[in-house]
Amino acid sequence: MSAVSEYLKNLLAKQVEACRIVVWFDPEKHYAEVARSLDLPSTRVACYEGSFFALRREVDPFLEGEEPPRLLVYVPMAEEGSHNALAELIAAGVVMKPGENPWQRNTRLSLIARNALKSVLGDEAAASIEKQVEAGQLSLADLDSLASGGGGKGVISVLFGTGDPREVALAFLREEDGGALDKAITEKKALQELSSFLGQAFGVEHAAGASLGSYRGRLARHILSTEFITGLGEDVPQAFSTVAVPQQGPVRQACVEVARMWRSRTDALDTYVTWADDTQDKLLVPGVSFTIEQLASRETFRAGEQALQEAVERELLVEPRQALVDLAGRRRSGFWAKRDAKILARWALIELAGQLLLEADRIEGELKTNAPTAAEFVRLYASGERPWCLLDTYHRHMERHYLDLDSESDESIETLERLVFRARERYVRVGDELAQRFVGALRAAKCRLPGLLRQVEVYAKKVAPAVEQGRVAYILVDAFRFETARELASGLAADFSVELEPAVAAVPTITEIGMAALLPRAEESAAIVPLDKGKVALSIDGSVLADRASRVKFLASTAGVLVCDAKLDDLLPRPGKKLRDVIQASKLVVVTSQDIDVLCEKGTVAVARSIVDEIPYHLARACRSLARLGIDTIVIVADHGYLFGEQTTSDMKIDPPGGETLDLHRRVWVGRGGSTAPGFVRARATDFGLGGDLELAVPLGFGVFRVQGGGEAYFHGGLSLEELIVPVMVLVPKKLAKLEPQSAIQWKLVPGSRRISTRFFSVQVQGQVTALFEENLPRVRVEIRSGTKILSRPVSASYGFDESTGTIGIRMAGHGEGRAIETNTVALMLTQEPPAGKVTIHLLDADTRSELARLDDVEVAITI
Repeated sequence: MSAVSEYLKNLLAKQVEACRIVVWFDPEKHYAEVARSLDLPSTRVACYEGSFFALRREVDPFLEGEEPPRLLVYVPMAEEGSHNALAELIAAGVVMKPGENPWQRNTRLSLIARNALKSVLGDEAAASIEKQVEAGQLSLADLDSLASGGGGKGVISVLFGTGDPREVALAFLREEDGGALDKAITEKKALQELSSFLGQAFGVEHAAGASLGSYRGRLARHILSTEFITGLGEDVPQAFSTVAVPQQGPVRQACVEVARMWRSRTDALDTYVTWADDTQDKLLVPGVSFTIEQLASRETFRAGEQALQEAVERELLVEPRQALVDLAGRRRSGFWAKRDAKILARWALIELAGQLLLEADRIEGELKTNAPTAAEFVRLYASGERPWCLLDTYHRHMERHYLDLDSESDESIETLERLVFRARERYVRVGDELAQRFVGALRAAKCRLPGLLRQVEVYAKKVAPAVEQGRVAYILVDAFRFETARELASGLAADFSVELEPAVAAVPTITEIGMAALLPRAEESAAIVPLDKGKVALSIDGSVLADRASRVKFLASTAGVLVCDAKLDDLLPRPGKKLRDVIQASKLVVVTSQDIDVLCEKGTVAVARSIVDEIPYHLARACRSLARLGIDTIVIVADHGYLFGEQTTSDMKIDPPGGETLDLHRRVWVGRGGSTAPGFVRARATDFGLGGDLELAVPLGFGVFRVQGGGEAYFHGGLSLEELIVPVMVLVPKKLAKLEPQSAIQWKLVPGSRRISTRFFSVQVQGQVTALFEENLPRVRVEIRSGTKILSRPVSASYGFDESTGTIGIRMAGHGEGRAIETNTVALMLTQEPPAGKVTIHLLDADTRSELARLDDVEVAITI
């Protein structure tokens, strides 16, 4: 029994002790529950239950003695309503009821409350509560709750369970109109007390005559406007001069704190977004400009975040700075990026465009102050913490993200498009200069690159020694650049010991030459030979290796061990039993990728980029599958690199040499004779250490030959670093990965919105570790599906996003058993038109593709 009921009990006990017989009238029925459970020392307690005759029969036996009994009779009605039925008891004793004199017999609830609580809460709080009781806002149970909880805010503490203004405001703001809390406030007629209480704490106007819903809106707009305007500093735009914000520092700070707390509460996010969007529409004036510093210090409004994006884009157009790129990176994990997939995707694109501009400036500056040799060019391109190949990496990622952009339905991206176009222009200019300078250095070195591994030496130096030591997988990838392999190596480092080095591809850098150059004995007798139908091939030991079948046959006949022939797709997601048996019985497993050149040259730019970007993901999965099958060493190589920009313009095209043309691509001519012109360089096959009497001509820089057919954006065959320098990656598994999903983690997916209404959709990946967990946390992948059909592609994430594979890393948010995974918001883009109705969202182990969690019946309300 808490303080108020205990006070009442003591008051009753004293009257029984003094007067023996007490008749207690309770017309408001405040004390019915207390009376039925009341236990007073040596006292009979009798309660009226609807019949005075029954009540008299119960108490009359106690009146027959000479001494008056210790008797308390409780009657839940006014004394007048008893019609003197208890006149004898009243004559023999005393009455206790509301308003009775003296005050010790006055059971008015407001008086009981004030007297009981003033020692607990103080006179001022007790007096306030007395008034609320008189207004019918607090019951005895409420008062007991206040007393036991120490709450001094009366009805506010009863309704909200706290007297902390911030918590009260949050509870009220996150409630939807007409909810349970609104009903309780209405029942207790407490809106005026609530508005007065919050008005003192936050400086918001009183709610005179307002409804609960309208006051909630007033409070939300006041708090959000205050946070936003306060964050603008002293230089507040004139457009906000008429917006009333608290003048007192503590009150302003209280509003800021509530706004921040509101954004941090997962159970209040939807209401925050709703009120923030509503407030920004009323507050933000079109045409008002802000500084980056003003916007970067607040996350109040979606429109503010979008304005910050435009401001950063404008500044990057004027002068690329690392601080701006870092800001974009930080905002990828900000509030609005987690709630709006389009904002997350745009920050990712801004960051990449900025990185590309910075990298272009750096390389251009280094080219102006240095005159590297050809071998030094390769070292600068492929080695160190900031190799020049990062220029290609940032460009590749930027172009993929730009393809994801929904520019047709969004008119607010003009500055972003200008930024992307500027980054493209810088990439082409600097890349073109880099290519021209490298070819010049290569000619000065007579096409020799001492100290560098040659493609024709890869089998002899990397594969053959590994085969002598154990079982080897030899993965030959079509069109795989060094910069992409560098990213893949980083992603595989957790499961493999990785060695990556650049190799000089055989020329021309086309599939027919590069794939054959990776075979045994290529270092001894490789020669370029003409074929029919305007093609060339490589011959080794007199064997012309013009296609995959001839190359695999040659490798099987010269390797000296049992060879298993497989394709990359055969290993995904896991090889079938028949293939597993063959792999485990073989000493050398040869894996080839699909013919990417054909797909990229004939497909659209979007299709080509999608194909190129998916290769690292498939390679990573294949490597782990091979590791589980007991492969000791995996060697990943490429036939050639490539250039991939925008469609070529007329000024980039030149006429080929003519003469006897045996093979002609946009980036290389192979033949005999012909002309010489300033726009291209000529060399002989023998200059590059290959046999044959054929000559080559290669356009300078990023130029191309005028040819019929072929792609307009994807090229290879030339001598740029992107085409000529290929990766050689040697992987040794550290341990076999388990196929089972991580059972020690309880995974959860939280959608960013209730339905998919745009091409972009965000999903939060959450998890709870249920046991001590020492294993490396798995990388994951999120997909939207209709049945088994995948409809989406990951675009970005708050953290841990692998641009090369589209997988997402996760990390812990705490320590010890029961700790949580740090929430990671993943942005997905729909790449196919979803079916009418609903789809599912799947969280997968990126390695095994086993399902970790899923969301069913996600509504789709768009058409792409």
